Amino acid sequence: MPALAEQYLNMGLERDPGNAIALTHLGVSLIRKGQHVEAERVLRRATVASPQHGEGWRNHGSVLHLMARNKEAEVSLREAAKVNPVDEVAYNNLGAALIAMNRPRDAASAFQQAGRALLTPTPTGLYRTVNPRLAINRLFRSTLKRSLPSLIWTTPSGSTAGGGGGK
Repeated sequence: MPALAEQYLNMGLERDPGNAIALTHLGVSLIRKGQHVEAERVLRRATVASPQHGEGWRNHGSVLHLMARNKEAEVSLREAAKVNPVDEVAYNNLGAALIAMNRPRDAASAFQQAGRALLTPTPTGLYRTVNPRLAINRLFRSTLKRSLPSLIWTTPSGSTAGGGGGK
């Protein structure tokens, strides 16, 4: 985010320090600049200011994961998914945090939820992505298969399937 935009966010926060949307945007800007400690503080303020603002929770959990504080990340990312049950990014990031905690079955469940969220039509009847199947495939290949080459998970029929090393 350009410095000017960040300056305007800070000016807006001087007038309305509890503006969760501005806090979230500022937190994301700080993440992009690699200022994770400050981003976590700002995003925590966003979650306190507006507990129903799912993006605040999602980004708070994401920065905690980047800081290897995965137990805390799990709490925030689960809250993001609770607030917005079709937030595929929250479920994907939750899966990544669970992988980091060596919980492959829980991670697989989170990734499945991400896939379901991608396939949930919006209120206008459109899907969240142009091609949800492609997005799910990309999500699976980029995150799950690279992170867990020997993952064993349960299929909907109850049988187990093994994942091989992916590309």
